[in-house]
Amino acid sequence: MSTKRHKAQKNSARRAPGAFESTNELSSLSVDELVVIVKNLIIKGKSVSATDFDPQDRPAFLAAVAIVQDEIPALRAGWRTLGESHVDGVRFRQRIYRLRGGL
Repeated sequence: MSTKRHKAQKNSARRAPGAFESTNELSSLSVDELVVIVKNLIIKGKSVSATDFDPQDRPAFLAAVAIVQDEIPALRAGWRTLGESHVDGVRFRQRIYRLRGGL
């Protein structure tokens, strides 16, 4: 098994179910492609976050979310707690985007 293939499988194991992953690590998605992907996921009622995409696509994802927010005013940002340590008082949170109140 090649190292690149093993790395892709290892990274995909950490992703949320239904997360989008590009097949080539060197290529990245354009903002227009991400707008279509984000809009389709949001309309299906799913929540979307930056960690659903590859690291090189995350800045374009934030730009795509801004465009989708202009097109769909019901798109709201929220927070999801990923982990919490009561001893340290540390909470790991993730910014998510989803529809509220319908279209």
